[in-house]
Amino acid sequence: MNIFAKISIALALIVLVAYGDAVFAASSMYQRCDPGISCQIGEYVFANDGHTPVNTDNYCQVTITDPGDAAVVSAANMNHKADGWYYYSLTISSPLGLYRGLMCCDSGDRKRCTDKTFILGSSLDEISAKSDQIESNTELLRDSTFDFSGIATGGSASTLVDTDLNQSDNYWVDYQLVMISGNNSGQRRMVSAFSKSSHTLTVSASFANPIAAGDHYIISHEPKVAQTIWNWTSRQLTSAVNVAGDIAQAVWTYGDKTLTSLGSLAADIWNVSSGSLATSGTIGNQLAANLDATVSSRASQTSADAIRASQQKQWNLYLSGSPDVATGNTYRAKLWILNYESTPTDAITVPTVTLYDAGRNKVAENVELTKISSGIYEYTYNVIPTAIQGNWETQVSATVESGKTISASDYWKVTGSPAQVRINAMNSVSVPNISASATITNEGSVGYEYHYEWCVVSSQNNACGGNDDVFYSSAAKFIQPDENWITDLPATVSSAGDYWFKATVYYGTEQSVASLGFTATNPSSGGNGSGGGSNVSSGGSSPANQIKDIAGQIKGAFCSVFPCEVINRMLIRLNSTETSVTALTKRMDLMNLQMASLLKAAPPQVIVQKRVYTVQPAAPQKTSAKLRARIGLDLN
Repeated sequence: MNIFAKISIALALIVLVAYGDAVFAASSMYQRCDPGISCQIGEYVFANDGHTPVNTDNYCQVTITDPGDAAVVSAANMNHKADGWYYYSLTISSPLGLYRGLMCCDSGDRKRCTDKTFILGSSLDEISAKSDQIESNTELLRDSTFDFSGIATGGSASTLVDTDLNQSDNYWVDYQLVMISGNNSGQRRMVSAFSKSSHTLTVSASFANPIAAGDHYIISHEPKVAQTIWNWTSRQLTSAVNVAGDIAQAVWTYGDKTLTSLGSLAADIWNVSSGSLATSGTIGNQLAANLDATVSSRASQTSADAIRASQQKQWNLYLSGSPDVATGNTYRAKLWILNYESTPTDAITVPTVTLYDAGRNKVAENVELTKISSGIYEYTYNVIPTAIQGNWETQVSATVESGKTISASDYWKVTGSPAQVRINAMNSVSVPNISASATITNEGSVGYEYHYEWCVVSSQNNACGGNDDVFYSSAAKFIQPDENWITDLPATVSSAGDYWFKATVYYGTEQSVASLGFTATNPSSGGNGSGGGSNVSSGGSSPANQIKDIAGQIKGAFCSVFPCEVINRMLIRLNSTETSVTALTKRMDLMNLQMASLLKAAPPQVIVQKRVYTVQPAAPQKTSAKLRARIGLDLN
């Protein structure tokens, strides 16, 4: 196995990332694609159990943007295999550089995305050994280095423990450990030992502080690549002048060579400045001249400064934020800006952030982040109680050098207070003034300003709104957590008949709906307020029908003196009082039962004074039930 194959083994490290309704297997470093050669971008997608493949057509899409911010692929459907592998193949020749990729999978009720950014540039396997490509090969080798990132689970000043490290013993020796968070942020040490059984890295020199659980780190492969290549037993020097070949040929073709003088020949070559073979035309003279010309020519083609400037083109942004935030709470995100050496480095201008809510509305735009330390920034946002619930997006932008701005994004979810709505009963079904009693309950953990609407429609399948309602109205109400808010919802209906009373409460992008069927009646004909009843015909022979007719006539007589609307509101208020007293009585009965249970469970040595609570009305009230009892008629 050659050195390039050895290096590529490190690319096989895989971590599992839980994503909503599916589990993705994701790589911890960027993929590299060769220019002009078909490249496959993909991920394994599993169900929540972590091993069942997801096999759904058009389940995942991919979007790819080139280094010049031009769209290469926009929301293209990805193919899939039976084992859950979702992939997209493409061939790109130019431009070289970082291609931002985003793979999004939609399960119907939610959409989750994962980063599929890759680099377009020749891989190590494509590096040529041709004599005229040393400079470009050096650049490709530099670009082919990569970092392994992780989070420590423990450690000390000289060790780092991460249970995700499961490579063979001493696998990471001669790699460089770089800390990017914690008390050792920005410090780097060479790895001197690695134990697979204890998942422990040991460094050659201690850090300034002990490594703690939760500290982020990167293992840099760049020093390891250089050392491995230099120690490779099969390496060859194949420069444009072929220094090694010229030396060998010059020695071999020298006409006066003898094997017996080989020892002195080698010594004179290395001591060419004073040796007897340094005269014009000798082997030593030719070696010195050729070697000097080769070194000079290579130095003129590229310099250490040029190589370093090229290396510094590689920047990375790491954005981490709160995954779920309840309305009324604070969203917090942290941004790391890492240079080509994976060292946190300040941007030349303060990075900015833009927030999109679940409706893709900008709720914050180009807001500057707060600097915590070199190359590390923080952003906080107070999610208002009435914020739209659902998936939000955070986009950050940082200008890392003149003319070069890079971006990163993160998706998170705003959760709120779901609502329950009930239509308790129809308080009035006599046209034109219809009224229903409704209860709205905040089932969430924070107070929320609910927008609600109610309507009267002639069909059960007809929703509120749409300009086809018999009656429509809307309002808003702030309700505390676990609070039941009872209200009367009035409506105007001009004609008697069968209708549906509906109420809808909105919370974020979700809604709760309640409905109740009823029959609206003329004031003189009586009615059925429980929903779904039929009109009472006047002039019936049964005593009940006769009483209904008389009640309708009395109610009509009241309406000739007082406005019917006033009478209806009085009856609604009386009914509401009855309901409140009944509910309070039931609650007191429940408290008495709970007290009795506590007395039975109390230890014998504990003396408890028993109290029985009863409802004592402050004063007699003219409830609708008492009015009915007094006149013996149903006025509804």
